[in-house]
Amino acid sequence: MTVRQVVSYGISINLVEVTWKSKIKAQFPNPNDYSSFMGNFSTATGAVTFLMMLLSRVIFRKFGWGTAALITPTVLLITGAARGWVAPSGLHFG
Repeated sequence: MTVRQVVSYGISINLVEVTWKSKIKAQFPNPNDYSSFMGNFSTATGAVTFLMMLLSRVIFRKFGWGTAALITPTVLLITGAARGWVAPSGLHFG
């Protein structure tokens, strides 16, 4: 992985995280509701992280390091594109 890829990854994650957190704070202006959501989200993140830890062994062995490293930016691209499509259409979740 080159320095450019590492920097691009860091910038992408920071942009997404800042945008996402501002939207979540707007959705949950009450501090208790926000804390409740973040707690539930953190629990879900922990469960997915544990599952990916188990799957990563298989992914590394079967597809190699390069493919495993591409999973995060690919998911970011897909979810970002979906967000770009869903938001203008007026669909709301939750």
